[in-house]
Amino acid sequence: MNAEIDRYEKGLAKRHVTSKRHMIQVDCDDYMLTLRKERAAG
Repeated sequence: MNAEIDRYEKGLAKRHVTSKRHMIQVDCDDYMLTLRKERAAG
């Protein structure tokens, strides 16, 4: 699980800009797919 989290965070770092201010970062396609699966599961 830790390896998967590390891989995910490294991917985020490549796709999003570094900022001194906190930014909410969401990969919308991945999020929507996960949300759809969760809703279908009930």
